[in-house]
Amino acid sequence: MRKLNLGQWTELLELATGIVVILTLVVVGIEIRQNTAAIKMDSYQTAMDKLDERHYLLATDAEVHRIAKLAEESRDELTEDEWSRFGLLELPHLAVWEFIYDAHLKDNIDWHQWQGFERYFLAYYCSPNSPMRAVYHENITIWSDPFMQHIADIEKTKCQSL
Repeated sequence: MRKLNLGQWTELLELATGIVVILTLVVVGIEIRQNTAAIKMDSYQTAMDKLDERHYLLATDAEVHRIAKLAEESRDELTEDEWSRFGLLELPHLAVWEFIYDAHLKDNIDWHQWQGFERYFLAYYCSPNSPMRAVYHENITIWSDPFMQHIADIEKTKCQSL
């Protein structure tokens, strides 16, 4: 068996160091992928929780349900106070859409989940005499620029075809 000289030991240690660096990068890559998946799931869960709160309120509070139904069917029959209460119900609903849109832009939500949420909101937003659309426009200054552009594009294209 031959003894290694100092230069050969140096090369061997450099090779081992290179292998350790590569393994470390692989582990870091796996952790980043797991964190990305966790962020996407958290975004999805946050949106679902907010929608569940709204649906629970509509299902359990007869007065809120009456106001929401009247807003959809015959907005003119609502009093100013009822329309204001409906707006307070609808603003968080729109904010969830904005949150999901932002998560979609940042790739923090799965594409298929984004499509499901988008279809859900489009069906309501693009319905004839949509009270959601009226609340959006009454509060136009509170939305982010990217979301406002998204809504403008929807109103030009998708709401026309539904």
